[in-house]
Amino acid sequence: MLELQTFILLTEDILMIGSLQIDGEPTPNLRVYHFDGEDYVANDMLDNMAFLCALTFPLPKDGVDVEIRLFSDPPPAKPNQNDGLFMTCHDDRLLVIGYDAYVSDTETEYYSSFVPLSSLMAIVERCLAATDSEETIISHSEWAHHTEVTTSVLSDVWISVVHGMRAITHEIDGTLIKARILDFNQYAIRKDLEEGRARTSSYEIVGAETPAVRVNGKFLKDGDGYINSSLKQPYRVVSRDLPKSIRENVTDLMLTEDSVVMVVRPSIRTLLLI
Repeated sequence: MLELQTFILLTEDILMIGSLQIDGEPTPNLRVYHFDGEDYVANDMLDNMAFLCALTFPLPKDGVDVEIRLFSDPPPAKPNQNDGLFMTCHDDRLLVIGYDAYVSDTETEYYSSFVPLSSLMAIVERCLAATDSEETIISHSEWAHHTEVTTSVLSDVWISVVHGMRAITHEIDGTLIKARILDFNQYAIRKDLEEGRARTSSYEIVGAETPAVRVNGKFLKDGDGYINSSLKQPYRVVSRDLPKSIRENVTDLMLTEDSVVMVVRPSIRTLLLI
């Protein structure tokens, strides 16, 4: 039976799941299914759905456990505020793919790839239009290139929330604990660049020259060792230190249109701070 680790709806009738096997062989991958049509029933098994393609990841070494995580959130329909730091993109949404590698309880690496849904759907739509009945297995180097995986960020805590085309990460750098917001709204970025706002006191735009992120050699089998292709789209980033009084107890971060929600877990109770 197929091992399902995580899933997400790309559209109303396109399902993506994270799995660790292809035909019984250990291969971390994202499997895409189409469940539209007369033959579909609401409680159908995955094996009975129309399989479109599998997007593979680099193979882990023997003894390395891998976890795949998917995060996305449709943007709200309400209009943007004119004075807001970020503008919500209503034409696209961000898909965040987590690839976590575990050697032991004390040796773990977390990689997160940020993918515009519109880029990913270009591959899915080609598979939908294909007439070949054979299963389509797409290597990581191929789909990472074509889907314009924008970056990978090493994060010590899983990504809590995606808001439209933005994501928030919880990052620890030595004794410094920060909230980092990444915004992939290309319309807003183009507008900033045209008006000479590549860097302001509030945020900066990271350009397309950022190199690919190389995975620690302890985790992967022979291969190029890259978890994604090089950056293809610029993005805006805001980084803020968490309050000193609570930073060590912040376990998760969530994102709204103009606020950060912190989950704080002291010894007795859990708090939500906005």
